[in-house]
Order: sequence, then C-alpha cells, then structure tokens
Amino acid sequence: MKKSSCGRDCDTCRFLMDFCPGCSEDCGASACKDRQCMRCDYLCPGRPGAIAFLNSLGGPEFPTLKGQKVKWPGQVPQLLPAVATRFTEMPAPGQLPWVAMNAARMVISRAYEAGGLRRDKGNMRGFARVHKDTKIVLHMYIPDPPLEAFWRTREKFYPALREFDLVIAPNFSVYTDSPMLEHLINMKRSILVYSEMLAAGVKAILDVSWGAYTDLDRWSNFIQENNIPVVSTSIQTVGQNAGNSWREYLKGVCYLCRQISEKTIIILCGAGTAEKMWQIKSELKQQVVFLTTQPFLLARKGRMIDRRLAPGARDYDRLFLENTQALCEQLE
Repeated sequence: MKKSSCGRDCDTCRFLMDFCPGCSEDCGASACKDRQCMRCDYLCPGRPGAIAFLNSLGGPEFPTLKGQKVKWPGQVPQLLPAVATRFTEMPAPGQLPWVAMNAARMVISRAYEAGGLRRDKGNMRGFARVHKDTKIVLHMYIPDPPLEAFWRTREKFYPALREFDLVIAPNFSVYTDSPMLEHLINMKRSILVYSEMLAAGVKAILDVSWGAYTDLDRWSNFIQENNIPVVSTSIQTVGQNAGNSWREYLKGVCYLCRQISEKTIIILCGAGTAEKMWQIKSELKQQVVFLTTQPFLLARKGRMIDRRLAPGARDYDRLFLENTQALCEQLE
C-alpha cells in the first residue's frame, strides 16, 4: 500500500491513476502533525470539504471549451510592458502600441471580501489615460486575496472584460509546497474561468500553471486538441531567494513547448532582463511575447532600464516609456 505524505492511501485514490503523480517532496502537508485541518492553509485530502470542492468543479478533468478561441489581434509585439497605475498624462499617439494592466490595481475592487468591480464598465482607455489606438491586455498575475475575490464574483466581471483587447485568464496558485489535490483544484479553476470567459465573449488567453511534468502533458494535449493559438505562462519566482530558480520553471516551459505547435504564441511573464529574454528566445521555437513590469518598476524608482538613476526631475510616465523603448531596442 502506497501512502501519500499526508497519510492517505494512494491505492484507493481515484485521482492518482490519470491526474496525480504522487506527493512532492516539498509538500507542506507532510509536516502536519495534529490534523487540525481547518487551521491549515493547504487543501489536502484530509481537509474537510476539499475533495467535495473539486467534485463540485466537475472533478479534475479539463472541460470542453465553448466559444471562439482567440487569435492575436494585429501584429504581435515582442514586449508587453505592464503597469499598475493610471498614467498622469496620456502617452502620445503611437508612443505605446501595447500595454498590460494589473487586474488587482485597475479592475478588481479594493474591498476583496465583497468582490466586484473597482469601477463601472465602459471607457477603459479613458480610465487608464491611454490613447484610443493603444491595445490593452489585462493580466491576472496578482496576489491571492484579489484573485479569490474575483473567483467568488467572477460573473460580475465578464461584461466589463469584453472591453479589453486580450485578457489573460487567472493564474490560481500552484505552489511547490502545496498538496497535489490543491494543484488539481487550482488548475481546474483556471481552465474553468478561461472557458467561461470565452463563452461570455471575452478575448481570453489560457494561462498554464503546473506542479509536475504530468500536468504539462495534460496541458499540451488540451492545447493541441483544441487548437489554442495563444497561451500564457509565468516563470516568476516571487518569494524565492535562489537567483537561478527561474531556470527550473523555464525547463517546464521548454518541455511544454516541445509538445505543442510551433505556431502557438507564448506570452511569458517573469523574465525581467534582456539577457533572460534572449536566452529564452534561443531555447523556444515559438514566438514569445514577454510580459514584464521591469520598465514600470524601475521608473517608479527613478531608474533607467540599465538601473542607473535617471538625470533631472522625476517624470514617472516619461521614464516608463523610455525604459520600454530601451528594452525593446535591446531585443532587436
């Protein structure tokens, strides 16, 4: 009899055969001693209601997609510069062809428990102060509290999300120290929201997250079977001190990309420097679009893309645009 790290009998688990490769050595549930499960943040099989919740989502199986899959509108950029605030002054026409916006800062209400919209729908470009010709991507690489608020009230959002040129579907956390059951739940939630968005007429992009390479096998099969033209994924290493930990995530991205069409466009979040971007481009055959906050974050610190302090008075918007242009030039 094979036992999981949380003490369950893997031989009797209906998820193990097709969906779960077994426990990770990093799983935090293995340290659980007194089984006071309602005090724990993990969703393991021992937590009351956890398996019932997965079953309420339709089980771990990926759903049948409804709605038209989204192709990239117009010319594909090499960079999606992300911002977390509105512009003070509107960039000039043609100065910012594409911009990515943080859903937690721009759309989701600050009252996380209540959920709902930060603003009424309509005129997103006016709200953000960007030119009417600027195409806007909404991303959901955001902290868990606003993401969970979105999940609880997501049907309120879909009409407003139709305004965006592209919307990257939620990235529900698949942490390395979380139980496999939690991975199955969060991957299923991500793909459910993606499917719901498509059905609601949102120009949604599938987000791919994984805890094991068997998850990537499932994702690649799903992408191929549904002929999905654009997917997004992340190699962000938030909260990790190891400087090269992003390379492990990149190995997973490379594994996925070897199994899907070379025509699939990959949006990649988390590569903050031109050096990383060049390395990634050399390893993938697909066209890669880099979603990055680096020009914005450096501008907020008064720094140029090479991290030197910018001369003269600080103008965050101008510096952001200059940083974006400089990073684009480094990728040419």
